[in-house]
Amino acid sequence: MSLISERAPQLRENIGANAYGFVATMGSQLCTVPVLLATWTTRFYGEWLILTAVPSYLALADVGLSTAIANEMVMENAGGDKLKVQRLASTQVKFWLWATVALIPTVVIGSVGVNWAHTLSLTEISAIDANVVVLCLGFYAILTLWGGVFYAHYRCEDKNADFILFQNHFRILEQIVLCIVAVAHATAAGCAVSLLLTRLVSSAYFASKCLKFKECRLSAVNGRLAELKNMIGPSMASLSFIAGNMISGQGILLALNATVGPTGVAAFSPVRTLTRIIAQIGNIVKHGLWPEISHLFGADSMSDVWRLARLGSRSFLILATAAILALTSVGPWFTIHWTSGKVVPTRAFVFAMAMGAAVNGLWNINMGILQAINRHREGALVYLIGTGCAVGSVFYTSKWGLVGVGYGVALSELLVLAWSLVRLQKIASIRR
Repeated sequence: MSLISERAPQLRENIGANAYGFVATMGSQLCTVPVLLATWTTRFYGEWLILTAVPSYLALADVGLSTAIANEMVMENAGGDKLKVQRLASTQVKFWLWATVALIPTVVIGSVGVNWAHTLSLTEISAIDANVVVLCLGFYAILTLWGGVFYAHYRCEDKNADFILFQNHFRILEQIVLCIVAVAHATAAGCAVSLLLTRLVSSAYFASKCLKFKECRLSAVNGRLAELKNMIGPSMASLSFIAGNMISGQGILLALNATVGPTGVAAFSPVRTLTRIIAQIGNIVKHGLWPEISHLFGADSMSDVWRLARLGSRSFLILATAAILALTSVGPWFTIHWTSGKVVPTRAFVFAMAMGAAVNGLWNINMGILQAINRHREGALVYLIGTGCAVGSVFYTSKWGLVGVGYGVALSELLVLAWSLVRLQKIASIRR
């Protein structure tokens, strides 16, 4: 029996958990937004979004370290080096203990020392409330960073699906609590406090579970600086993917605004949101395969790594083809009704955007294979180049309208796909 057959239950659980996470995230957003808009004024809601975005950038402090260490821990555990696994786990815990000591005063000074209401030109949220929101959500962001530590321990204990399920349970709980507090006419500060308290509960839950694990204990005793240094390369490469996502997400809109104006942005954005469903399917497959790829690579089962990679790509292509046909057929009609007739896309535009999303999903799966074994440094650079090409293509392809922009973005995605296919062909020669 191959390792893939042995790991089939974990693979199904991972894909199911990630699919649930996608549905939970989309569902909570669809439900939370109308509740908050019905409770608050439109301007108050806008100011809340602007204000809550400020501390969210603290999440970049992770610089991909948690993911890189989690991959390494899983691979070493599959290879049987239990001492190395515990050193890696302890190194991660020790790093975040020191990082937390540094981040807490940073959050306090940043929230108290700046008049955020004045800085962000807020009129609905008071100065005191604004500072409390930044303070609470700053601590919330620190707890989110610790979530990466808990995730690594869960993955090492072969409980990846459990972590994803409970993480999304708590995310839904956070949104429910936020809506209840908002409907009760609490201030913005009260809403921020509710989010922080709920995140404290979830963090305490995960910490208590990690303390009971056998393979990978939550401890800082055996932390080593040398282990941390070895993770810098893979972690910085992971950070490049985050930067690329920001460039792709906002850069294209800025380029559109410069070429066709705000009306073009307004017509482009809803269709991109709709067709990104296809890319999200690829993301579900990618994250479902990720823990198993790490395990198989750690066990030196390269043939199974290659088989699993092909299985993931083929499954996605079948789902993506069906999604492209469905979106091309009903996408224009749905968008018209979704936007109350304000955006009327053509089938050609929807098809172009759907094709780009499918290409994105396919190369994302391939890149995920390399990320799972911490061999993605070159891929991060290629992705940054690809996103730069996507943004730059807008200035040329916009002369053919939004359809041209859609195909220009799709061609840029093809560049990344081509590289990922070539790199993946060499995976059989990669060794730990």
